[in-house]
Amino acid sequence: MPGIGPRPRSTTIMAVVLGLAATGCAPPRPNIVLVSIDTLRADAVYGKSNRRAETPVLDGLAERGVRFEYAYAPSSWTAPSMATLVSGMHPITHGVTKGSPKAFNQKILHGRIVTWAEALKEAGYRTHAVVTNGHLLADLGFDQGFDTYRHLGWEGNGNVVTRSLLDHKEEIAGSGEPWFVWLHYYDPHLSYLWRYPFAKSESIQKLAEKCAGYRGNVGRVTSRRPNWTVCARAGYLSEVAATDAAIGQALDGLGVRDRDLVVVAADHGEEFREHGGKEHGFTLYEEVTRVPLIIAFPNRWHAGNVVESPVGLVDVLPSVLEYLGIKPSHLYQGKSFLGLVTGEGEQRPLILAVDRFRRVIGIVDGRWKLLKIGDKNRRFELYDLANDPHERKNLYAERREIGDRLDEILIDSYQEMKRRRFKKLETRDFDRDEVKMLKAMGYIE
Repeated sequence: MPGIGPRPRSTTIMAVVLGLAATGCAPPRPNIVLVSIDTLRADAVYGKSNRRAETPVLDGLAERGVRFEYAYAPSSWTAPSMATLVSGMHPITHGVTKGSPKAFNQKILHGRIVTWAEALKEAGYRTHAVVTNGHLLADLGFDQGFDTYRHLGWEGNGNVVTRSLLDHKEEIAGSGEPWFVWLHYYDPHLSYLWRYPFAKSESIQKLAEKCAGYRGNVGRVTSRRPNWTVCARAGYLSEVAATDAAIGQALDGLGVRDRDLVVVAADHGEEFREHGGKEHGFTLYEEVTRVPLIIAFPNRWHAGNVVESPVGLVDVLPSVLEYLGIKPSHLYQGKSFLGLVTGEGEQRPLILAVDRFRRVIGIVDGRWKLLKIGDKNRRFELYDLANDPHERKNLYAERREIGDRLDEILIDSYQEMKRRRFKKLETRDFDRDEVKMLKAMGYIE
Protein backbone atom coordinates (compact mmCIF):
# COMPACT_ATOMS: atom_id res chain seq x y z
CA MET A 1 0.00 0.00 0.00
CA PRO A 2 1.16 3.58 -0.60
CA GLY A 3 3.01 5.27 2.25
CA ILE A 4 2.03 8.32 4.22
CA GLY A 5 2.52 11.67 2.55
CA PRO A 6 0.77 14.83 1.43
CA ARG A 7 -1.99 14.21 -1.03
CA PRO A 8 -1.71 16.53 -4.04
CA ARG A 9 -4.78 17.80 -5.78
CA SER A 10 -5.54 15.81 -8.89
CA THR A 11 -3.88 17.72 -11.71
CA THR A 12 -5.83 15.74 -14.28
CA ILE A 13 -9.29 16.66 -13.09
CA MET A 14 -8.34 20.25 -12.23
CA ALA A 15 -6.85 20.79 -15.66
CA VAL A 16 -10.08 19.62 -17.27
CA VAL A 17 -12.25 21.84 -15.05
CA LEU A 18 -10.07 24.94 -15.47
CA GLY A 19 -9.62 24.40 -19.19
CA LEU A 20 -13.35 24.15 -19.86
CA ALA A 21 -14.07 27.19 -17.71
CA ALA A 22 -11.45 29.24 -19.53
CA THR A 23 -12.98 28.54 -22.94
CA GLY A 24 -16.52 29.22 -21.74
CA CYS A 25 -17.46 25.66 -22.74
CA ALA A 26 -18.02 24.15 -19.31
CA PRO A 27 -20.72 21.44 -19.57
CA PRO A 28 -23.98 21.77 -17.66
CA ARG A 29 -23.64 20.77 -14.03
CA PRO A 30 -24.73 17.17 -13.45
CA ASN A 31 -27.67 16.34 -11.24
CA ILE A 32 -26.45 14.73 -8.01
CA VAL A 33 -27.91 11.96 -5.86
CA LEU A 34 -26.43 11.15 -2.46
CA VAL A 35 -27.72 7.82 -1.15
CA SER A 36 -26.85 6.97 2.44
CA ILE A 37 -27.80 3.57 3.81
CA ASP A 38 -28.10 2.83 7.50
CA THR A 39 -26.13 0.00 9.07
CA LEU A 40 -24.54 -1.32 5.86
CA ARG A 41 -21.33 -3.34 6.18
CA ALA A 42 -18.90 -3.36 3.29
CA ASP A 43 -18.89 -7.14 3.03
CA ALA A 44 -22.68 -7.17 2.57
CA VAL A 45 -22.15 -5.46 -0.80
CA TYR A 46 -18.76 -6.61 -2.02
CA GLY A 47 -17.83 -9.50 0.20
CA LYS A 48 -17.73 -13.24 -0.44
CA SER A 49 -20.86 -14.74 -1.98
CA ASN A 50 -21.99 -16.45 1.24
CA ARG A 51 -21.78 -13.16 3.17
CA ARG A 52 -23.18 -10.65 0.73
CA ALA A 53 -26.62 -9.67 -0.45
CA GLU A 54 -27.78 -9.56 -4.05
CA THR A 55 -27.34 -5.90 -5.01
CA PRO A 56 -27.61 -5.53 -8.80
CA VAL A 57 -28.27 -1.78 -8.58
CA LEU A 58 -25.18 -1.04 -6.49
CA ASP A 59 -23.15 -3.44 -8.62
CA GLY A 60 -24.24 -1.55 -11.73
CA LEU A 61 -23.24 1.79 -10.19
CA ALA A 62 -19.82 0.35 -9.33
CA GLU A 63 -19.37 -0.85 -12.92
CA ARG A 64 -20.00 2.62 -14.33
CA GLY A 65 -18.23 4.36 -11.47
CA VAL A 66 -15.52 3.96 -8.85
CA ARG A 67 -15.62 1.57 -5.90
CA PHE A 68 -13.64 2.39 -2.78
CA GLU A 69 -12.71 -0.94 -1.27
CA TYR A 70 -11.58 0.42 2.10
CA ALA A 71 -13.89 3.29 2.99
CA TYR A 72 -14.33 4.09 6.66
CA ALA A 73 -17.06 5.73 8.66
CA PRO A 74 -15.52 7.94 11.36
CA SER A 75 -17.70 6.37 14.05
CA SER A 76 -19.97 3.38 14.54
CA TRP A 77 -23.35 5.06 15.01
CA THR A 78 -25.53 7.37 12.97
CA ALA A 79 -25.32 10.86 14.45
CA PRO A 80 -21.56 11.47 14.32
CA SER A 81 -21.02 9.59 11.06
CA MET A 82 -23.82 11.31 9.17
CA ALA A 83 -22.79 14.71 10.54
CA THR A 84 -19.33 13.98 9.11
CA LEU A 85 -20.69 12.88 5.73
CA VAL A 86 -22.79 16.03 5.30
CA SER A 87 -20.17 18.43 6.68
CA GLY A 88 -16.73 17.17 5.63
CA MET A 89 -15.64 17.50 9.27
CA HIS A 90 -14.55 14.97 11.86
CA PRO A 91 -16.87 14.16 14.80
CA ILE A 92 -14.30 15.45 17.27
CA THR A 93 -14.60 18.86 15.60
CA HIS A 94 -18.27 19.11 14.58
CA GLY A 95 -19.18 17.93 18.07
CA VAL A 96 -22.16 15.66 17.32
CA THR A 97 -20.57 12.85 19.30
CA LYS A 98 -22.06 12.40 22.71
CA GLY A 99 -24.41 9.66 23.69
CA SER A 100 -24.76 7.16 26.50
CA PRO A 101 -27.19 4.54 27.82
CA LYS A 102 -28.94 7.43 29.61
CA ALA A 103 -28.71 10.06 26.84
CA PHE A 104 -32.13 11.40 25.91
CA ASN A 105 -30.83 14.22 23.73
CA GLN A 106 -28.56 14.99 20.78
CA LYS A 107 -26.27 17.86 19.88
CA ILE A 108 -27.46 20.06 17.00
CA LEU A 109 -25.22 20.53 13.96
CA HIS A 110 -23.69 24.01 14.14
CA GLY A 111 -25.14 26.63 11.78
CA ARG A 112 -21.68 27.75 10.60
CA ILE A 113 -20.96 24.35 9.07
CA VAL A 114 -21.27 24.35 5.27
CA THR A 115 -23.18 21.21 4.28
CA TRP A 116 -23.60 19.53 0.90
CA ALA A 117 -26.92 21.31 0.41
CA GLU A 118 -25.51 24.74 1.26
CA ALA A 119 -22.44 24.39 -0.95
CA LEU A 120 -24.51 23.13 -3.90
CA LYS A 121 -27.31 25.65 -3.38
CA GLU A 122 -24.72 28.42 -3.60
CA ALA A 123 -23.61 26.88 -6.92
CA GLY A 124 -27.14 27.04 -8.36
CA TYR A 125 -28.61 23.68 -7.39
CA ARG A 126 -32.12 22.97 -6.16
CA THR A 127 -31.74 20.88 -3.00
CA HIS A 128 -34.08 18.19 -1.68
CA ALA A 129 -33.93 15.43 0.94
CA VAL A 130 -36.06 12.42 1.88
CA VAL A 131 -34.73 10.68 4.98
CA THR A 132 -35.55 8.36 7.86
CA ASN A 133 -33.91 7.75 11.29
CA GLY A 134 -34.60 10.01 14.26
CA HIS A 135 -30.97 11.09 14.48
CA LEU A 136 -31.52 13.01 11.21
CA LEU A 137 -34.49 15.13 12.30
CA ALA A 138 -34.65 18.56 10.66
CA ASP A 139 -34.34 20.42 13.96
CA LEU A 140 -31.06 18.62 14.65
CA GLY A 141 -29.50 20.75 11.91
CA PHE A 142 -29.50 18.24 9.07
CA ASP A 143 -31.95 20.35 7.05
CA GLN A 144 -29.40 23.17 6.54
CA GLY A 145 -29.48 24.38 2.94
CA PHE A 146 -32.38 22.26 1.69
CA ASP A 147 -35.29 23.69 -0.28
CA THR A 148 -37.34 20.73 0.93
CA TYR A 149 -36.49 18.32 3.75
CA ARG A 150 -38.89 15.41 4.25
CA HIS A 151 -38.31 13.31 7.35
CA LEU A 152 -40.50 10.21 7.18
CA GLY A 153 -40.18 8.95 10.72
CA TRP A 154 -37.81 6.96 12.82
CA GLU A 155 -37.91 3.63 11.04
CA GLY A 156 -39.18 4.33 7.52
CA ASN A 157 -39.30 1.52 4.98
CA GLY A 158 -37.19 2.01 1.85
CA ASN A 159 -40.21 1.72 -0.41
CA VAL A 160 -41.79 4.61 1.50
CA VAL A 161 -38.66 6.73 0.95
CA THR A 162 -38.70 6.04 -2.77
CA ARG A 163 -42.45 6.61 -3.05
CA SER A 164 -42.21 9.95 -1.26
CA LEU A 165 -39.38 10.99 -3.54
CA LEU A 166 -41.25 10.12 -6.71
CA ASP A 167 -44.47 11.71 -5.47
CA HIS A 168 -42.54 15.00 -5.57
CA LYS A 169 -40.57 14.27 -8.73
CA GLU A 170 -41.94 17.27 -10.61
CA GLU A 171 -41.02 19.60 -7.78
CA ILE A 172 -37.47 18.23 -7.83
CA ALA A 173 -36.72 17.77 -11.51
CA GLY A 174 -39.24 20.02 -13.22
CA SER A 175 -37.58 23.41 -12.73
CA GLY A 176 -34.89 23.01 -15.39
CA GLU A 177 -32.20 23.81 -12.83
CA PRO A 178 -29.65 21.21 -11.71
CA TRP A 179 -30.77 19.41 -8.60
CA PHE A 180 -29.26 17.63 -5.61
CA VAL A 181 -31.19 14.91 -3.79
CA TRP A 182 -30.20 13.18 -0.55
CA LEU A 183 -31.93 9.88 0.27
CA HIS A 184 -31.36 8.01 3.52
CA TYR A 185 -32.56 4.39 3.69
CA TYR A 186 -32.97 2.74 7.09
CA ASP A 187 -33.95 -0.86 6.26
CA PRO A 188 -30.77 -2.85 7.18
CA HIS A 189 -30.94 -1.54 10.74
CA LEU A 190 -32.26 -3.85 13.45
CA SER A 191 -34.94 -5.55 13.30
CA TYR A 192 -33.73 -7.58 10.26
CA LEU A 193 -37.17 -8.37 8.87
CA TRP A 194 -37.43 -11.17 6.33
CA ARG A 195 -38.13 -9.34 3.07
CA TYR A 196 -39.71 -11.42 0.35
CA PRO A 197 -38.84 -12.18 -2.42
CA PHE A 198 -35.32 -11.08 -1.40
CA ALA A 199 -35.11 -13.64 1.42
CA LYS A 200 -35.44 -16.37 -1.22
CA SER A 201 -32.09 -15.63 -2.90
CA GLU A 202 -29.57 -18.49 -2.99
CA SER A 203 -27.05 -16.92 -0.60
CA ILE A 204 -29.71 -16.13 1.99
CA GLN A 205 -31.40 -19.51 1.69
CA LYS A 206 -28.13 -21.24 2.54
CA LEU A 207 -28.15 -19.34 5.81
CA ALA A 208 -31.90 -19.72 6.28
CA GLU A 209 -31.74 -23.53 6.29
CA LYS A 210 -30.71 -23.25 9.95
CA CYS A 211 -33.44 -20.76 10.80
CA ALA A 212 -36.65 -22.69 11.28
CA GLY A 213 -38.94 -20.70 13.53
CA TYR A 214 -37.09 -17.42 13.03
CA ARG A 215 -39.22 -15.96 10.26
CA GLY A 216 -40.38 -12.40 10.72
CA ASN A 217 -38.68 -10.02 13.11
CA VAL A 218 -35.36 -11.87 13.46
CA GLY A 219 -33.50 -9.15 15.30
CA ARG A 220 -35.98 -9.13 18.17
CA VAL A 221 -35.55 -12.85 18.82
CA THR A 222 -33.33 -13.28 21.86
CA SER A 223 -29.66 -13.60 20.99
CA ARG A 224 -29.41 -16.63 23.31
CA ARG A 225 -31.39 -18.74 20.86
CA PRO A 226 -29.41 -21.28 18.80
CA ASN A 227 -28.20 -20.03 15.41
CA TRP A 228 -29.24 -16.44 16.17
CA THR A 229 -26.17 -14.99 14.45
CA VAL A 230 -26.71 -16.95 11.24
CA CYS A 231 -30.42 -16.18 11.15
CA ALA A 232 -30.00 -12.51 11.99
CA ARG A 233 -27.47 -12.18 9.18
CA ALA A 234 -29.89 -13.85 6.75
CA GLY A 235 -32.65 -11.39 7.66
CA TYR A 236 -30.17 -8.53 7.48
CA LEU A 237 -29.03 -9.50 3.98
CA SER A 238 -32.64 -9.65 2.78
CA GLU A 239 -33.07 -6.07 4.08
CA VAL A 240 -29.95 -5.00 2.15
CA ALA A 241 -31.30 -6.59 -1.03
CA ALA A 242 -34.66 -4.85 -0.56
CA THR A 243 -32.89 -1.52 -0.09
CA ASP A 244 -30.96 -2.05 -3.30
CA ALA A 245 -34.22 -2.56 -5.18
CA ALA A 246 -35.75 0.58 -3.65
CA ILE A 247 -32.69 2.61 -4.67
CA GLY A 248 -32.99 1.32 -8.23
CA GLN A 249 -36.62 2.40 -8.40
CA ALA A 250 -35.68 5.85 -7.09
CA LEU A 251 -32.89 6.36 -9.63
CA ASP A 252 -35.02 5.10 -12.51
CA GLY A 253 -37.98 7.22 -11.43
CA LEU A 254 -35.83 10.36 -11.29
CA GLY A 255 -34.44 9.60 -14.74
CA VAL A 256 -30.84 9.42 -13.52
CA ARG A 257 -28.49 8.81 -16.44
CA ASP A 258 -24.75 8.51 -17.14
CA ARG A 259 -24.46 12.31 -17.25
CA ASP A 260 -25.45 12.52 -13.56
CA LEU A 261 -23.40 11.90 -10.42
CA VAL A 262 -24.44 9.30 -7.84
CA VAL A 263 -22.80 8.68 -4.46
CA VAL A 264 -23.68 5.66 -2.32
CA ALA A 265 -22.33 5.41 1.24
CA ALA A 266 -23.29 4.08 4.67
CA ASP A 267 -23.18 5.59 8.14
CA HIS A 268 -21.71 2.49 9.82
CA GLY A 269 -21.80 -1.29 9.69
CA GLU A 270 -23.17 -3.93 12.05
CA GLU A 271 -21.78 -6.53 14.44
CA PHE A 272 -22.81 -10.16 14.35
CA ARG A 273 -20.66 -11.33 17.28
CA GLU A 274 -17.36 -11.10 15.36
CA HIS A 275 -15.87 -9.65 18.53
CA GLY A 276 -18.53 -10.83 20.95
CA GLY A 277 -21.04 -8.03 20.45
CA LYS A 278 -23.99 -7.23 18.24
CA GLU A 279 -25.56 -4.18 16.60
CA HIS A 280 -23.27 -1.08 16.58
CA GLY A 281 -22.10 1.98 18.50
CA PHE A 282 -19.82 0.10 20.91
CA THR A 283 -16.56 -0.55 19.04
CA LEU A 284 -14.46 0.52 16.06
CA TYR A 285 -13.75 -2.89 14.54
CA GLU A 286 -13.96 -3.40 10.77
CA GLU A 287 -17.48 -4.80 10.84
CA VAL A 288 -18.85 -1.48 12.14
CA THR A 289 -16.51 1.08 10.53
CA ARG A 290 -15.68 -0.29 7.07
CA VAL A 291 -18.57 0.66 4.78
CA PRO A 292 -19.39 0.63 1.07
CA LEU A 293 -18.55 3.75 -0.92
CA ILE A 294 -19.41 3.92 -4.61
CA ILE A 295 -19.29 7.05 -6.76
CA ALA A 296 -20.64 6.93 -10.31
CA PHE A 297 -19.15 10.03 -11.90
CA PRO A 298 -20.71 11.60 -15.01
CA ASN A 299 -19.99 10.00 -18.36
CA ARG A 300 -18.34 6.98 -16.75
CA TRP A 301 -15.27 8.85 -15.60
CA HIS A 302 -12.76 6.16 -14.52
CA ALA A 303 -15.50 3.55 -14.75
CA GLY A 304 -14.71 0.25 -13.08
CA ASN A 305 -11.83 1.59 -10.99
CA VAL A 306 -11.33 0.05 -7.56
CA VAL A 307 -9.44 2.27 -5.11
CA GLU A 308 -7.78 0.14 -2.45
CA SER A 309 -6.18 2.91 -0.40
CA PRO A 310 -8.22 3.76 2.72
CA VAL A 311 -10.51 6.79 2.44
CA GLY A 312 -13.05 8.27 4.84
CA LEU A 313 -16.60 9.59 4.73
CA VAL A 314 -15.03 12.89 5.78
CA ASP A 315 -13.41 13.06 2.31
CA VAL A 316 -16.51 12.54 0.19
CA LEU A 317 -17.90 16.11 0.12
CA PRO A 318 -14.54 17.78 -0.67
CA SER A 319 -13.97 15.23 -3.45
CA VAL A 320 -17.35 15.84 -5.10
CA LEU A 321 -16.90 19.61 -4.90
CA GLU A 322 -13.46 19.35 -6.49
CA TYR A 323 -14.90 17.28 -9.32
CA LEU A 324 -17.53 19.96 -9.88
CA GLY A 325 -14.98 22.77 -9.73
CA ILE A 326 -16.60 24.28 -6.62
CA LYS A 327 -14.30 25.81 -4.01
CA PRO A 328 -14.59 23.90 -0.72
CA SER A 329 -15.21 25.58 2.62
CA HIS A 330 -12.12 26.33 4.70
CA LEU A 331 -13.84 24.46 7.52
CA TYR A 332 -13.63 21.08 5.77
CA GLN A 333 -11.16 18.64 7.29
CA GLY A 334 -11.62 16.00 4.65
CA LYS A 335 -9.33 15.97 1.63
CA SER A 336 -10.23 15.18 -1.97
CA PHE A 337 -9.43 11.61 -2.97
CA LEU A 338 -9.72 12.26 -6.72
CA GLY A 339 -5.96 11.85 -6.95
CA LEU A 340 -6.35 8.27 -5.72
CA VAL A 341 -8.88 7.67 -8.50
CA THR A 342 -6.51 8.96 -11.19
CA GLY A 343 -3.42 7.34 -9.66
CA GLU A 344 -1.78 10.64 -8.71
CA GLY A 345 -2.60 10.85 -5.00
CA GLU A 346 -1.33 9.32 -1.80
CA GLN A 347 -3.24 7.97 1.15
CA ARG A 348 -3.31 9.57 4.58
CA PRO A 349 -4.16 8.27 8.05
CA LEU A 350 -7.84 8.16 9.04
CA ILE A 351 -9.02 8.95 12.55
CA LEU A 352 -11.95 7.03 14.12
CA ALA A 353 -13.84 7.73 17.33
CA VAL A 354 -16.86 6.54 19.29
CA ASP A 355 -17.90 7.99 22.65
CA ARG A 356 -21.19 6.46 23.72
CA PHE A 357 -21.22 3.38 25.91
CA ARG A 358 -17.44 3.61 26.25
CA ARG A 359 -14.72 5.72 24.68
CA VAL A 360 -12.70 4.27 21.81
CA ILE A 361 -10.47 6.16 19.39
CA GLY A 362 -8.45 4.70 16.55
CA ILE A 363 -6.37 5.28 13.46
CA VAL A 364 -6.12 3.44 10.14
CA ASP A 365 -2.87 3.95 8.26
CA GLY A 366 -2.54 1.72 5.22
CA ARG A 367 -2.43 -1.87 6.43
CA TRP A 368 -2.20 -0.95 10.11
CA LYS A 369 -4.98 -0.13 12.55
CA LEU A 370 -4.54 0.99 16.15
CA LEU A 371 -7.36 1.16 18.70
CA LYS A 372 -7.22 2.85 22.13
CA ILE A 373 -10.03 1.48 24.24
CA GLY A 374 -11.26 3.03 27.48
CA ASP A 375 -9.96 5.87 29.65
CA LYS A 376 -8.88 4.79 33.13
CA ASN A 377 -7.92 1.22 32.25
CA ARG A 378 -6.95 1.93 28.65
CA ARG A 379 -5.79 -0.88 26.43
CA PHE A 380 -4.20 -0.83 22.99
CA GLU A 381 -4.96 -3.11 20.07
CA LEU A 382 -2.91 -3.18 16.86
CA TYR A 383 -3.95 -5.10 13.76
CA ASP A 384 -2.29 -5.86 10.44
CA LEU A 385 -5.36 -5.63 8.20
CA ALA A 386 -3.53 -7.00 5.16
CA ASN A 387 -2.90 -10.34 6.89
CA ASP A 388 -5.62 -10.20 9.53
CA PRO A 389 -8.66 -8.46 8.02
CA HIS A 390 -10.97 -9.80 10.75
CA GLU A 391 -8.80 -8.40 13.56
CA ARG A 392 -8.19 -11.65 15.40
CA LYS A 393 -4.56 -11.16 16.54
CA ASN A 394 -3.55 -8.11 18.58
CA LEU A 395 0.05 -7.30 17.59
CA TYR A 396 0.54 -4.36 19.93
CA ALA A 397 3.03 -6.17 22.19
CA GLU A 398 4.97 -7.63 19.26
CA ARG A 399 5.06 -4.51 17.08
CA ARG A 400 5.18 -1.81 19.71
CA GLU A 401 7.23 0.52 17.49
CA ILE A 402 4.40 0.63 14.94
CA GLY A 403 1.81 1.10 17.66
CA ASP A 404 3.77 3.96 19.21
CA ARG A 405 4.19 5.69 15.84
CA LEU A 406 0.47 5.45 15.14
CA ASP A 407 -0.37 6.60 18.65
CA GLU A 408 1.77 9.70 18.17
CA ILE A 409 -0.07 10.55 14.95
CA LEU A 410 -3.39 9.85 16.66
CA ILE A 411 -2.62 12.10 19.61
CA ASP A 412 -1.47 14.98 17.38
CA SER A 413 -4.49 14.62 15.07
CA TYR A 414 -6.94 14.37 17.96
CA GLN A 415 -5.54 17.48 19.60
CA GLU A 416 -5.76 19.48 16.36
CA MET A 417 -9.35 18.35 15.79
CA LYS A 418 -10.21 19.19 19.39
CA ARG A 419 -8.63 22.64 19.02
CA ARG A 420 -10.98 23.38 16.11
CA ARG A 421 -14.05 21.96 17.84
CA PHE A 422 -17.32 23.88 17.72
CA LYS A 423 -18.12 24.81 21.29
CA LYS A 424 -21.39 25.29 23.14
CA LEU A 425 -23.53 23.39 20.67
CA GLU A 426 -27.24 23.54 21.30
CA THR A 427 -28.95 20.37 22.45
CA ARG A 428 -32.31 18.95 21.44
CA ASP A 429 -34.12 16.82 24.00
CA PHE A 430 -36.10 13.82 22.78
CA ASP A 431 -39.68 13.54 23.96
CA ARG A 432 -41.18 10.46 25.61
CA ASP A 433 -42.30 8.83 22.35
CA GLU A 434 -38.92 9.49 20.74
CA VAL A 435 -37.15 7.95 23.73
CA LYS A 436 -39.29 4.82 23.28
CA MET A 437 -38.20 4.68 19.63
CA LEU A 438 -34.54 5.12 20.58
CA LYS A 439 -34.84 2.26 23.03
CA ALA A 440 -36.48 0.08 20.39
CA MET A 441 -33.65 0.92 18.00
CA GLY A 442 -31.04 -0.07 20.60
CA TYR A 443 -29.55 3.41 21.00
CA ILE A 444 -30.35 3.82 24.68
CA GLU A 445 -31.08 1.37 27.47
